[in-house]
Amino acid sequence: MDLGIDTLTAQGKTKQAQDRIEINLGEIGYTKLLGNGRITRPLRIIVAQCSEKAAAKISQAGGQVVLPQTAEPVKEG
Repeated sequence: MDLGIDTLTAQGKTKQAQDRIEINLGEIGYTKLLGNGRITRPLRIIVAQCSEKAAAKISQAGGQVVLPQTAEPVKEG
């Protein structure tokens, strides 16, 4: 994953978010993040779905996974 991050950064598909590199996977065509690979840098990943293994690896590297908020069901009176 680290090598892929360098490639995405070179292509202008990442942003610097405080002390982390931010990647919006939805904007580059991905809907789910899996736990394959190795993470050594703190990342802020925005993605629709994420496996527990992937979330744990990102957290252990000092990063964060941001999932979309699900809407609360509207309660009728």
